[in-house]
Amino acid sequence: MRYEELKSEPHAQLRRLAQFLGRPFSPEEENMEMVDQITSLCSFGSMSKLQVNSTGHLLPGLSNSSFFRNGQVGEGNKCLTPEMAAKLDHITQEKFGGSGLKL
Repeated sequence: MRYEELKSEPHAQLRRLAQFLGRPFSPEEENMEMVDQITSLCSFGSMSKLQVNSTGHLLPGLSNSSFFRNGQVGEGNKCLTPEMAAKLDHITQEKFGGSGLKL
């Protein structure tokens, strides 16, 4: 699951995640619009507005709000040089190679 997929089809990706975790949504949960509720609660807008994420600190000098930019696909390209992105891709491949996860 990639961020781009999550942004473009959040309901389908949430169902996919639930299935992967062995907890697919029941027909009753679907009828109760549970997928919509979870998608709304876990949206970038909701998460970034939580008090802990707007005022909390992970470590002294490191605000939780620094983990939120604007939630737009491709935004990382504005923050990383091509060399930095390539280095992150290399590290990710090195750490997760053989796991079945794809970049």
